[in-house]
Amino acid sequence: MTDQKQRRVDELKRELFDLESKRKKIEDDILLSKVVLENNRVGMKESLTDAEDFPRNDIDVYAVRQARAKIIHLENDAKTVLNEMQSKLEELHSLTRPAS
Repeated sequence: MTDQKQRRVDELKRELFDLESKRKKIEDDILLSKVVLENNRVGMKESLTDAEDFPRNDIDVYAVRQARAKIIHLENDAKTVLNEMQSKLEELHSLTRPAS
């Protein structure tokens, strides 16, 4: 393997480790936001209004809306990170594959 190729392999490995750390951080943040939903006994889809279309008084509507929005945002970030990881892994494998 040439020096330039080895440097790129090392760079890709560092980038992958950084992306993995970022992915774990995003997952931890998602879990923290899901705790807000669990504490209010709601999920991502339940209505936040009662039968008369008033905000429910048994939950913290503001906190639930914030948590839902944050979860959606973080899930999109996680998809982006995973896609980036996949492309870097593909490149890494193409560089380290033995020649036929």
